[in-house]
Amino acid sequence: RELAIGISSNGTLLLTNGDAAGALKLYEEALPIYAVLARDDSANQNAQRDLVLGWRDVGAALYQTGQPDRGRPYFDRTYPRLQEFIAAEPTSFYNRRQLINTHLKHAAGALRCELSDEHAAHARAALATAEELLQDFPENPVARSSLATARLAFARALEPTRPVEALRLYEASLAGWRQLEQAGTLRGLDAKRPAEVEAAIARLTAG
Repeated sequence: RELAIGISSNGTLLLTNGDAAGALKLYEEALPIYAVLARDDSANQNAQRDLVLGWRDVGAALYQTGQPDRGRPYFDRTYPRLQEFIAAEPTSFYNRRQLINTHLKHAAGALRCELSDEHAAHARAALATAEELLQDFPENPVARSSLATARLAFARALEPTRPVEALRLYEASLAGWRQLEQAGTLRGLDAKRPAEVEAAIARLTAG
């Protein structure tokens, strides 16, 4: 398991740095390992979840390399299994956050492939799930970050056709990031989010 996680982590690093093709290669290398572990220990929740998130990672990388028709079946397999995990552990923060992340990755991939309806559908789903998560974990900074990210994603989806609603979401997203910034919990890639959202607000309010 550690080997597969290490391979996947390197894939995520490549994807973050813009090398989607390299990430896809590593994700596809890790996936058979996850599949064997899940097959050999069907009662192990971690092994089953690793496989499902492996599907998601391959699907996301396929979208980012411009192959949505190949990537979509991986996402289609991921969602029902994540819902099963949530049904089995309804109070699990981790499973619900992974569902949000999956919708966000799907939305980002659809945006990359200029699939506007698919982009909007999954950004909306991420937002709905993130709102529910924050209701149940109101003091959790990761839940707050997830909501701010989902608002940003859905605002991007709405901007071309519903700019007034997009602006409201951008402003709400910025308020969330600022709260995290003031609390000292805005780190890593998220530290760039306030400037990104401010630019979007300026773009919509120009003129």
